Amino acid sequence: MTRVAAVLVGAVLVLAGGCRDGSGGAPPLTDRPGPSMERQLDDIESTLDGIESELNDG
Repeated sequence: MTRVAAVLVGAVLVLAGGCRDGSGGAPPLTDRPGPSMERQLDDIESTLDGIESELNDG
């Protein structure tokens, strides 16, 4: 069991060392989502509001 833990810790250290150069990071987020994303979020919110309303009524 301790060998497995040692291997896992070693793998995490190797992966963490590879990520320190900063080149593997995600691109920066934009301030606001685009129009299609806003539409999708509005649709999701509307759907969740409808579900909540049905749950409260029933």
